[in-house]
Amino acid sequence: MKKLSKIFYVSLLVAVISGGIKTQVYAYTYTPVPNSVEEPSVWPQSDIIEWRYKTENGKLYKRQYNYTKVKWIGDWK
Repeated sequence: MKKLSKIFYVSLLVAVISGGIKTQVYAYTYTPVPNSVEEPSVWPQSDIIEWRYKTENGKLYKRQYNYTKVKWIGDWK
């Protein structure tokens, strides 16, 4: 009788644990965020500066131009 009651309690415990624990599972859906046309995703860290050249009366002059800010830097040399 003792063995039968022990088997009964163990099986009852297993039934409660296996049937009593329920979890809900949801599917994960990835929704990508579209890139907007007005706002670029990559910004330069430094200004883009290059030399511009001109020849005047057979003499070569140079001056730096900032393409990022669209303006001249310094004077003609």
